Amino acid sequence: MKKGLLIILSLLFSFAGYANQCSEYWHKENYEKAFTLCKEDAELGDAEAQYYLVYMYDDGEGTEQDKQKAFYWYTKAAEQGNALHKKI
Repeated sequence: MKKGLLIILSLLFSFAGYANQCSEYWHKENYEKAFTLCKEDAELGDAEAQYYLVYMYDDGEGTEQDKQKAFYWYTKAAEQGNALHKKI
């Protein structure tokens, strides 16, 4: 029982570390790498990753600028209560 719980916890923590890579690369201004990771996480419903995609699509960082996609991800993040402070 304890062994199974340890395995589950280690998997959860390793996934959490992977999910943080999106914001880590974004803050390091490695937008191409951040875009790839954030898009994967955003499509899985991660509101923080959706937040970063808004900025990248809005400013054309790591991808081509696309105001419609920025608005799409803004809406997805807002639906989860993640209010953004940037106007698009």
